[in-house]
Amino acid sequence: MAIPIGPGETVKISGQYVQMARNGRIMLDGREATLVAGEPAPPTEREGWRWKMVDATKHEDSQAGSLRHEAPAGPYRGREAPPATNDDE
Repeated sequence: MAIPIGPGETVKISGQYVQMARNGRIMLDGREATLVAGEPAPPTEREGWRWKMVDATKHEDSQAGSLRHEAPAGPYRGREAPPATNDDE
């Protein structure tokens, strides 16, 4: 589990973050942001709130941006589709 990040602190893991109140509650109606590793975290809506990661970014290289776990589109997701049948015969 990721440790919450305060405003201005350096982000260690890129991903989607939500604001978390002092009591530890995630503010579902609050701001969500994509934080980038090595960059400072943005300000929160209230003093004392922190950022909590909800989804880590999944890519090989932050420069390239290519997804490592990207599944092909379609119902067969990379598997060969079954042969077409002619039901009219």
